[in-house]
Amino acid sequence: MKDETHEAIDRQVARVVSVGSIPLAFVVSLPEFIGQRSHSDVWWNALGIVLLLVIVSIGELGRFIPYHALRIVWMSIPILGGILAITSSAAADTSTLTSAPWAWTLEPSYVAILCLLLRPVAAVLVSIFLATLPAVSSLIFLGSVPHTIASVLPSHINNFAFVVIFFVIRAHLIRLRSAKLAAFAMEKAELEAQEQVVQREQMSAMMHDEVLSFLNTALTFTGTPPEELTEQSQRALLYLENPIPAMRPGQVDTATAIRMLQEGIHSIAPNTQVECVSEPGFLPTLAVDTIARAASEALRNSVKHAGPDVTISARIFASTHMLTTTITDNGCGYDLSRVPAERIGVRESIQHRMSSLSGGNAEIWSAPGKGTEVCVSWQR
Repeated sequence: MKDETHEAIDRQVARVVSVGSIPLAFVVSLPEFIGQRSHSDVWWNALGIVLLLVIVSIGELGRFIPYHALRIVWMSIPILGGILAITSSAAADTSTLTSAPWAWTLEPSYVAILCLLLRPVAAVLVSIFLATLPAVSSLIFLGSVPHTIASVLPSHINNFAFVVIFFVIRAHLIRLRSAKLAAFAMEKAELEAQEQVVQREQMSAMMHDEVLSFLNTALTFTGTPPEELTEQSQRALLYLENPIPAMRPGQVDTATAIRMLQEGIHSIAPNTQVECVSEPGFLPTLAVDTIARAASEALRNSVKHAGPDVTISARIFASTHMLTTTITDNGCGYDLSRVPAERIGVRESIQHRMSSLSGGNAEIWSAPGKGTEVCVSWQR
């Protein structure tokens, strides 16, 4: 992760150097080149133009060139700058020029790249060394240092400040990126922890919905069990083998969602009258699954607690923006305020399950002797 961070930051720093060199090239370097091109050898001018083009293009090159290849390009920049500096007096008589060799104007850019190649102290020393090369070239090829070079030598030596500035920028960017990655890692860990909590809650609710309800019914049943109870018991055993089935990814169309809900209702209470209204569209599978489970728990409660002669009905509405399932019975009803805390069927399997779904909601109306209505819904 550290290497990836440094690589990304190095590409950004190189882009800053490249973009900053564009005005330098057009305002200073190219006008100097035009004025001096007839006083310098063609090969030297061509090499200077190559250096200029490489500097201004490394920002774009950094977007797609592999990092190791990009470092070779970066390394070539101060090397080309050094070659141009040490050969400046061989390619032209610098004593006759009214200003320093034009390629020397690129020095701030090619020494700034050193911050991507060397450690701070080494980069500063190399930048100072590169700044003195035109003077060394004059001593070697002319025997003395012309005034045009000697007068600007101190300012070029001070270009090591660009190295320092870009080292500071690079270090600051690395700290910012590292802090951002650390924040992302913490957020991911929190989300994973929340997901584990949700999975445990799902298991608890599912054990109640799919297993304990059927076991309780089986224990209290006398005589030959009906086919419906046998099928539900088999389904409970399957849930024990795979307690947390994976949610189906993506979305389903509203017609499929209604069919899924109808099948779930009729698997628990086959005689339930179901009224369906749908509009064309698509719904998140997670919302459909959650509502199906909550509605199934409401239906099981009606079958179990509403009384022997209860009539149960269901209404389903599905559109792109909303999914609603309402379970109604005319049974004995109950006082919501008197539901024991240990009864997780209503609180966990219905209310908490729906509140855990983004956009989910559960409403329950009931009173002694007046039946019960449970509405579970999701809204985009």
